Amino acid sequence: MKWSSVIHLIFSALIVMVVFVVVTGPVLSYLNVAPTEKVESVGVPLNQMARVAALNGDMSESDKKYMNELFPIAEYKYAYRPCCTDLLKWDRRFKDDVLKKDLWKHWASMLIRNPRVYFEAWELQTFGFWVVNPGDATGIWSWNITGGAPYNNRPKTIPAEFGIHFGRYNTSSSLTMLFPEDEWSLPISWILWSVLYLCVLGYCKQRADVLAIAIPSLTLLGTLLIASPIYYWPRYGAAANFSLLCTHCCSYLSEVSKPDRQSR
Repeated sequence: MKWSSVIHLIFSALIVMVVFVVVTGPVLSYLNVAPTEKVESVGVPLNQMARVAALNGDMSESDKKYMNELFPIAEYKYAYRPCCTDLLKWDRRFKDDVLKKDLWKHWASMLIRNPRVYFEAWELQTFGFWVVNPGDATGIWSWNITGGAPYNNRPKTIPAEFGIHFGRYNTSSSLTMLFPEDEWSLPISWILWSVLYLCVLGYCKQRADVLAIAIPSLTLLGTLLIASPIYYWPRYGAAANFSLLCTHCCSYLSEVSKPDRQSR
């Protein structure tokens, strides 16, 4: 199949990217929407550096000074948790502003000296995104599902002055069963491997359209593998769950319509 036949898909993807950049950039800035803290976007890299400090890994004097400015160097071994960055970043002694200067310079410096420790930190943070049978763990899976943010089904968590009132407006038991407030969803790892399989299939069959369909989901999943800890809120993978049916159905329809296109 010629790549020119999927130019409309690529063009559509570019339009979506432009809209995303404009909305999350100039539009949100104009509306005075405050950006999230720096630490929220560097959870995995931060935990990699914290693991080196907690295990007394190899660091230059400059790296040690930076890590000490970020958090007391002797306290990393108590605050560091392999699968969760929260206890470190929520500590009152943690200085988020330090992340805004020379973070990646020191991250790279410590990576060169401690590649194995970095890899261990990465796999402990992301294993649930790619291991198909990680098992259950109290305090990770079920608690995060029922305690996800925002707590839109827990009135006590919203201050009264906001004027937000809660109520169960769905009185149909059938609809409640179809659209429950809290329910099991497909593990992200299953979705990752199914999308990767789709990409390999598209490549082997030289189907550029199949690859184009799978790329958005694969990109989303890739961001989770790079920067999102698996001690996660399921909302991180919600978009991947929502897009799964569309991705595979479009790929199937593209495949079954192939004979028709060839006959024309």
